[in-house]
Amino acid sequence: MMRHSFVCVMLLVTLSALGAAMVDPAWYAIDFSQEEWLASNTHNLTWGGSDMYVGRLDMERAKNYDKTLTWKAWTNAGGTWNQNLTMVVTSSHEQVRLVNVNDPTKYFPCYITFPYSSVVPGATQTFTIDTSPMNIPVPFVWYGGGNFTLSVPPMSGDPAGYEGTYTTFFRFRVYADYGTADQVLLDEDLMNILVYFISPTSPPPGQTVFTNVLLQRYAAADGIDVATMQQTQSSLTVGAVTFSSNDSRNSMSYAIRFSPAENPVTGAFAFHRVGGTGNPIPYKVHIPARTLPATGAFTVPAPAKGPADYWQDFLEIAISNMNYTNTLYYSGDYQSGIKIELIIQ
Repeated sequence: MMRHSFVCVMLLVTLSALGAAMVDPAWYAIDFSQEEWLASNTHNLTWGGSDMYVGRLDMERAKNYDKTLTWKAWTNAGGTWNQNLTMVVTSSHEQVRLVNVNDPTKYFPCYITFPYSSVVPGATQTFTIDTSPMNIPVPFVWYGGGNFTLSVPPMSGDPAGYEGTYTTFFRFRVYADYGTADQVLLDEDLMNILVYFISPTSPPPGQTVFTNVLLQRYAAADGIDVATMQQTQSSLTVGAVTFSSNDSRNSMSYAIRFSPAENPVTGAFAFHRVGGTGNPIPYKVHIPARTLPATGAFTVPAPAKGPADYWQDFLEIAISNMNYTNTLYYSGDYQSGIKIELIIQ
């Protein structure tokens, strides 16, 4: 079992209202596929790191899309095929990189090349994904798609001490009408990269496969405005967890457990006053679109193996129901920790 901790401290909340989306994801057939060789911890970067095939994106109109009630209602209202699509790509760092699993100060810059093809005028072009997040227009009429290839520039200088396994991830989300009141998520997938330099990092004691958990602490986890969240009953996404492995066994199962760092077994999620006395300020934690808000520890199973047929998961962490007990508290600085554990069965 791998254990990590995640700390939240106060922040200001910005809310935006979304209108009702009219586009139906059932009209679109979107498929992300990934080869296993760059996700298996078997490729040595010293063998070469230029234009390595990762996977591809294929987008079409879904079979019998025009027979759906939503499409008939759409066209009866004067709607036509909505090709205003955007792919949002995020990775583990603002500047895309492969990070050593044991020492995050050691990394290799890298980038994804994505030549997108579509008959929409001006849509066919090649994108270089080297920053995160990146928004890529992907309009199509009947088909759109392209390959993803990874490039890792050769290392300069002394390689001593840089041996080991390196990882990153690319999260792909395709939206219709992105950034508007009618924005709707059509499909998403995650591609984990797991390679090594000179020699791979040894698996944990007693294991024959490699597992890795990457935590991302969003800027929203700082400066949380407790009073505003309590008054508006809003929710705030404070971070994300990415789990990757080179384990393809169907007999295995993986889950991620979240618990209060201050008292993981029986405690409740709460902010605790720093450098003074005062009542803890309770809140609840949930995984958007996957769990309900919880007062204490809970576990989220990995839903399925990823596109390269290895166990993996990506989930965001959100807090809500701020001070649901209406506790009286002093002004000042408060801090809370969320303990994150990878459970292997």
